[in-house]
Amino acid sequence: MIGHARLLGMVTLAAGMAVSWPPEALGYSSGAPDNPNCNTCHVGGTAPTVSFMSNNAAVTTLAVPRGSVVTLALRVKSNSPSQKAASFNVTSTSPAVVLRVPPAPGIKMIGAEVTHSMRRQNDANGIADFPFAIAASSSATCGSATTLKGLGNSVRGAGTTSGNKAAPATLAVTVTCP
Repeated sequence: MIGHARLLGMVTLAAGMAVSWPPEALGYSSGAPDNPNCNTCHVGGTAPTVSFMSNNAAVTTLAVPRGSVVTLALRVKSNSPSQKAASFNVTSTSPAVVLRVPPAPGIKMIGAEVTHSMRRQNDANGIADFPFAIAASSSATCGSATTLKGLGNSVRGAGTTSGNKAAPATLAVTVTCP
């Protein structure tokens, strides 16, 4: 059961985020990959193809040396010509691998998650890439495993929730010792 103080804190945080977000931040109200509720509100669209990218190649596993920083992207590929933009969210299941935001427009941190502050237009191939970085803690145990969980939402870009749909992707990360 949630204590009164914790519940009040959660309500205050949610209300503060709703009031402080600019109008272009039409996505990511409270969802995260562990609670994929994008599709609770975003309905009627076609699910995109979502993948983690490293050096412009799709990856499902990745070895990251302890103490290093690696640049990645979450790629959202629309499977519908009417869905012309995308949004995203990524979390890490362990503090051994921490998410970081590169200097890129429309990307921000909320707590330990990296997400969008505005939707991104797809390129001519129906693709929107969202760059971010991960840092393997210098104190992480060698061989420790973490899963990055991502959601990519393919949207019409009309400012409504109809005709949109999200899909998940995961990336298994192992911390290695140099």
